[in-house]
Amino acid sequence: MSVFLQVCNRMADRDYWQALGSLWLETENLHEDQDEWVAALTADRAGRSRWLMDEDERAVLANLGDQVTAHRGFRRAGRHLAPSWTLSLARAEWFARRAIDPGTGGYVASVTVPRTSVIAYFGGRGEQEIVLDPGQLPEPQITEVAAR
Repeated sequence: MSVFLQVCNRMADRDYWQALGSLWLETENLHEDQDEWVAALTADRAGRSRWLMDEDERAVLANLGDQVTAHRGFRRAGRHLAPSWTLSLARAEWFARRAIDPGTGGYVASVTVPRTSVIAYFGGRGEQEIVLDPGQLPEPQITEVAAR
């Protein structure tokens, strides 16, 4: 992300959004540069809806309906305030349980937002991932997820 931020001002809009989308899909630890990610994803640059997602992803986003319910699995307090969410409750539960301390559970935050507040939808990793600005989220419903 730091390299992207150093060169993005020299990029055409299309290149900016395509590179940012590719980086997003390859990044595992978004929380490390979360503020920078949110700033880059909400930048006032033309073409976001055309170039950040591929054609199939744009179609999914367009067909979600006026209100979208999203979920985020997390293990530590406050980690729901992040841009990466999923449309799949089962996937959020998986993230809540994933291996930091085997045999322990976590939490799932759920929010309902207008579709117009969704920055992007990514289907490439099988996560039904949607991107939201954490600073614009309503208060989530948080539920505990038991260990398996």
